[in-house]
Amino acid sequence: MDSILAFALFAVGLVVIIKGGDWFVESAVSIAKKTGIPSIVIGATIVSFATTLPELLVSSLAMVDGFPDVALGNIIGSCICNIGLILALGIFFLPGKIKFKSFVIKGLLMISVTLFIFRFVADRKIDSLEGNYLFLCMIIYMIANLLEIRRIKQRSSQNFSLTELVPKRERMSMSILKFILGAGLVVVGAELLIHYGVEIADIIGVPKAVVSLTMIALGTSLPELVTTITAILKKYEGISVGNIIGANIINLTMALGVSAKIDDIAIKRQTVALDLPVALILMILLVVPGILKGRLTRGHGILLMVIYLCYLGILGIMFL
Repeated sequence: MDSILAFALFAVGLVVIIKGGDWFVESAVSIAKKTGIPSIVIGATIVSFATTLPELLVSSLAMVDGFPDVALGNIIGSCICNIGLILALGIFFLPGKIKFKSFVIKGLLMISVTLFIFRFVADRKIDSLEGNYLFLCMIIYMIANLLEIRRIKQRSSQNFSLTELVPKRERMSMSILKFILGAGLVVVGAELLIHYGVEIADIIGVPKAVVSLTMIALGTSLPELVTTITAILKKYEGISVGNIIGANIINLTMALGVSAKIDDIAIKRQTVALDLPVALILMILLVVPGILKGRLTRGHGILLMVIYLCYLGILGIMFL
């Protein structure tokens, strides 16, 4: 009975964090639009920050609760899931050309941040000082976004999903209420995911990091999944690519940086030998062919998905 309850409350946490994230994104963008912030700024900044709120809160609360494996596993697992599952689906169903300059800058920045993290984990920990370096990388990313805003005259494709989601005539008071409720639900959902994710790990006898790399990571990546599905249904080319690269950069800089500022993050051998290399391989296979061909193909999406499934298979063989 206890095991059934753990799985049920974990599922409740997923539902709560999904709905909370949905309300938070909608209301944040609605408030921003009502206060006169240009839609392109909303698309280039608020989109990625809002959709990575679940990862930030889950990892931060996990560090506060003393579960660094959950914090790190959630961040790296979300990056792997974002590319190997969510973006792979988007590319498969909606292949197309990329916005070349933006893709090159952000794609190479994502790979560079991951390489920095490889350097940081050489001593088997990520400390507060290294968290500061990650914040610096986040500032560089934001500067790149702001410079891109100055160059782009037409409406940003990244902004579409939020524009579609925001009610046209919603009152400011309702937007503020949804903002507060959404943030609160994300916090509650994050706590449920952490607590019962740890319980599930104990019940099925696998390390907490494995549950974090798979179930929790997928749960916190659901806002990106919703954006990608919307892109597929609306037939907007390349939108999910920009959102997910931005989300990965923020996960690796802000979420990991905040976690490291709370406490030093101990690094296990699996992280260095398997999880980070898989994340880096997926990033390289996304970015390099995209740069060389100037587009992302259906075969490209299949390759990323196959690597993701192989990774899940390796985790299953190792721990189940």
